Amino acid sequence: MKGIEWLEWNRWNGTDDTEWMEWNEEQLIQVRQDAQQDNTILSQTLTQLNEAINQLREDSQRQSRLLCETLVQMREESQRDSRLLHESLVQMREESQRDSRLLHESLVQMREESQRDSRLLHESLVQMREESQRESRMLCEIINHQREAITEAFGDLRQLINENALENSSSSNRTRNWDNINRFIDNLPSLPPSPTHNGFHNGLNGHN
Repeated sequence: MKGIEWLEWNRWNGTDDTEWMEWNEEQLIQVRQDAQQDNTILSQTLTQLNEAINQLREDSQRQSRLLCETLVQMREESQRDSRLLHESLVQMREESQRDSRLLHESLVQMREESQRDSRLLHESLVQMREESQRESRMLCEIINHQREAITEAFGDLRQLINENALENSSSSNRTRNWDNINRFIDNLPSLPPSPTHNGFHNGLNGHN
């Protein structure tokens, strides 16, 4: 700008030299052309810069809009996931409570059944023990009664054998006496079936 001002000043205040004036005029035209070219380049550069700035602004706005939409979507998905997780936790808690309640009821029922079975088993054992004691007592009474009867019968048998030994030992008397003894043994009161009694009775028959 100082060169242009100087040329303008020199144009109006310069000498009357025509050659100098022509050269000065040419320089002024060149400078003006250069300035116009610079202005054109500067204008183009500013235009390109404005376009770049506008493009950056648009890109930034678009990216900001996309980021905002993404954040909104992520927030909605997070809220939905949180809601689903909460519902799942609530359902799991309800199922756990229901299972615990059912388990407690089952345990209570099992305990009551076990107590009832134990009580019934105890009552059965008590009843079996009483019946066994009663049967043992009855068996002891029967055995004692039979023992007394057998003892008395064997006393009679011993007396009979002793009397038989004093009589004539002829074959006919001996046979008749043993027949009486065998008939006497067969009429003895019988004990309840037992190996001891069967063995004893078989021993007597074997003796015969």
